[in-house]
Amino acid sequence: MSSSATTRPITRPSRDPGRSLPRLPPEHVPGALRAGAGFAALFGTLWFVQAALAVGLPALAVAGVAAGVGIVVSLWATRARRPRPPGPVDPDARRAKRWINRATVIQLAVSVPGAVGVQLLVDPTAAIPLVVVTVGVYLLALAPVVGRAHLWLSGALLVVIPLFTLLTADGMARVVVTGLVCGTAFLAKGAVDVLLAVRHRSA
Repeated sequence: MSSSATTRPITRPSRDPGRSLPRLPPEHVPGALRAGAGFAALFGTLWFVQAALAVGLPALAVAGVAAGVGIVVSLWATRARRPRPPGPVDPDARRAKRWINRATVIQLAVSVPGAVGVQLLVDPTAAIPLVVVTVGVYLLALAPVVGRAHLWLSGALLVVIPLFTLLTADGMARVVVTGLVCGTAFLAKGAVDVLLAVRHRSA
């Protein structure tokens, strides 16, 4: 028997990348959380203010704007002062980045024309609940990739609450309940994003 036959290297089967969801590397989690906080500050404030103005409570609308601005200021105050981590280099990291990017594009592609179509063809008061549902599904898609439990909770709330209002409320009551409750939940999610990003980066 030749020596080459006895020293043949053992090859391990490669893992099928389609069998499981990708996972964002720990060093990239703070950046994803901070991006999510900015997203939550914008849309959470928008939903909350629209609902507050619909019921004639400008002081409440100002409080919503203050909460959103507070998240943005916190993002600026806690911005990284050292070089950012390198871009993803291993296959799982690249898959995680692609997953997040695709989920973002799909969410925008569904929510924007969907909201316009619902507002023009069905019922204007159903537009905000539709957008909120798409954001909730988006968070649920990101939760296992980013690996943070609060994304599961906020995503579930942003799916269940607007569906509940669509089934049980009519007219402006649907807009007000969805906007106030989901706007508050989304702003709270943004604040948690900032806190976890700072803590994770420090660790």
